[in-house]
Amino acid sequence: YDYYAPDFMNSVYADATFTDTLGSDWFYSASVQGILQESVGNANSEAAKAVMGGEINAQQIGAKISATYRDTTVMAAYTHVFSNSGDHDSLVLPWDGTPLFTNMLTANNLFMSDYGHGLESDTAYIGGTTGMKIGVTEKLDFTGITGMIASLSYAHYDGSRFIGGAEEDINGELGYAIGNFSLALKGMWVSHNTAMGNDPHTAVKVNDELTQYRVIANYKF
Repeated sequence: YDYYAPDFMNSVYADATFTDTLGSDWFYSASVQGILQESVGNANSEAAKAVMGGEINAQQIGAKISATYRDTTVMAAYTHVFSNSGDHDSLVLPWDGTPLFTNMLTANNLFMSDYGHGLESDTAYIGGTTGMKIGVTEKLDFTGITGMIASLSYAHYDGSRFIGGAEEDINGELGYAIGNFSLALKGMWVSHNTAMGNDPHTAVKVNDELTQYRVIANYKF
């Protein structure tokens, strides 16, 4: 996918996934991804670079593996955003997206990524950051309640710009769906969450600790 915005940025995203089965109960997949972003046109002017902290020059790679046995799925993911001294090397997300394999509910949607703040970034998206994530999802049909599912995931983000130490995220979810109705109970626990503004070389700690609970109900008409 190539997202080209004249006089701002050219962003290229690509991923590939291989899936296979082992017998009737096992299913697995392996995925890789990459992102390349470069400023174009007027974004390379001195005035624009003064606002952005340099010209946009960001690259990211990621890998993810998952395995499913009957009703249980486990996954592990790795991402790295490269550091380019003197450039805006953090990923720019003007669409407020969360494409990284290591993204969590608490990454790029609670802190710095409001629409109109695409030059700001947090957690896994900061230049020089390595992210790692593991998770498990379990269907709970054995309880006799068809449509119930539970998941738990943990992520670790660290880099030279994390002034408060490595960020650690834990997300838990208990969901239920029947027909057009779904209900989800979510818990999020974050320590040392880190973000940056327009200048990608100055990281700021938003909140040392963050705990949030959500109840989300949906009905499709």
